[in-house]
Amino acid sequence: MLRALLATRLKSLWFSMFSRMRQGKMSGVKKIAIGLFAIYVFAAIMFSLGGMLYGIADAVAGTAYEYLIFLLAGTMALTLSVLGSVFTAQKHLFDASDNELLLSMPIPMPMILMSRLLMLWMLNQVYTLLVMIAAAVVYALTCTLTLVNVLTLILATLLLPLLALAISCLLAFIFELISSKMHSKTAITYILTAVFLAAYFLVIARADTLLKLLIEKGPAFAESIRRYFPPLYLFAVSITMPTFTNVALLILWTVLPMVLAYVLLSKNLLNLMTTKKGARKIVYRAESLKTRSPSKALLNREWKRFFTLPIYVINSTFGVILEAALAAGLLLKGSELTSLMPELPVHLFPAIVTAALTFMGIVTCTTAASISLEGKRFWILRMLPVTPWEILRAKLNLNLLVGIPFLLLASVTAVFVLRVDAATAALMIAIPLTAQVFAAVFGLCANIMLPRFEWINEAVVIKQSGSVMLSVLGGMGLAFFGYAMYGLLLDVIGSLACMLIFEGVLLVLTVLSGVWLAAKGIKRFEAL
Repeated sequence: MLRALLATRLKSLWFSMFSRMRQGKMSGVKKIAIGLFAIYVFAAIMFSLGGMLYGIADAVAGTAYEYLIFLLAGTMALTLSVLGSVFTAQKHLFDASDNELLLSMPIPMPMILMSRLLMLWMLNQVYTLLVMIAAAVVYALTCTLTLVNVLTLILATLLLPLLALAISCLLAFIFELISSKMHSKTAITYILTAVFLAAYFLVIARADTLLKLLIEKGPAFAESIRRYFPPLYLFAVSITMPTFTNVALLILWTVLPMVLAYVLLSKNLLNLMTTKKGARKIVYRAESLKTRSPSKALLNREWKRFFTLPIYVINSTFGVILEAALAAGLLLKGSELTSLMPELPVHLFPAIVTAALTFMGIVTCTTAASISLEGKRFWILRMLPVTPWEILRAKLNLNLLVGIPFLLLASVTAVFVLRVDAATAALMIAIPLTAQVFAAVFGLCANIMLPRFEWINEAVVIKQSGSVMLSVLGGMGLAFFGYAMYGLLLDVIGSLACMLIFEGVLLVLTVLSGVWLAAKGIKRFEAL
């Protein structure tokens, strides 16, 4: 029965991700393009992780501290797995859409729980492999990798996701326990997300300093990890210094927490799956009915759904958070930019800030998943007495309302702090705003071309759909084009001309995307 439950969940996930390919709705050229795109993304991630790990590997190769390579890699993999799966774990364990169906069938609760834990372990394994493949390559290039090291590396890579899963399940359990007592389940999600993001930005902001400290004081760092979090230390030394004791202790420290997490969940899962104590009791009161125009009603519908899906907000507003942080940073430290980056000429600062704001606008995209999120309710939306363009316009307006205010705030702040001339100021404001509009229009086009209505939960659409990857990474590719063009033409035509050309490119692409949406896009939307 466990095998059947797991196979069902895997098949549902696979079908929701590749249903269009299975149904023959995608040409061979598009399949090849998607495959090449996936290879590119994987290679880019491997290269960036490998670069981070190579810095410490070059310093410790040939010494007794080679295990620091895998200590850093294990820390990165564990952090990535926990942050990437804690909200997914909460959704799969307690709020899955098939809870009522499974509970109505003669299926033992331990089987249901085990199938979901195995699914989550597989997802954590993907996160771990992203880091460990890069770490293995770096270690093989800088140190001596024996057959025993390879075997213990494989074992450790299989065990570390168990520890990440145990931590994720514990956090998800605490979150569900608290949120079941609250009127708004999304409130605790936003609070936890704010804490995670604050920690993330703190680490990113001090990444260079932390890496230097790790290289300079690696043994002291390793001793602190060994004392306060033994599993990570055992993970590293089991690979580079494999002994029976190290491997046995690693197995104990990774398997035992998962067993305890399983016991905790098995005793409380049914109660949390069926408890809705935090639901607000509605008392009927006679009031006058407020009416809105179709456009305002559709926009209000999009707005409410957006803020009732924390994972939607988290993934779509990463750029907004960066914009707010940049605006605050410019206000507080703007006068010290020249001292913070003394190697850069002052006249390049406007272009650098504009490039950063352009990237932030591009990654703020709600439209790339907005159609797919309709799911099985899409037919209800199509039956409303409104035109397809009114539906699409509401989705575009939501993206612009979410993205433009903080983008405009950061752009205007940068203009005043950097004290630029009028032409540069106009481009510093216009380029990011155009990029935001392009992201909204292009994201909607991508979702029309690659919709996904068959999904297990919203996370599949928001984090794993082809339209989201196409819009965000395609937009990032456009930003990279701007950086490359600026670097090649700066000395030839100057900074202002480069910014003007890039603004022209953005305008052309935005208009082309809008024309496609108004012509073919609406027709494809009607045919969905």
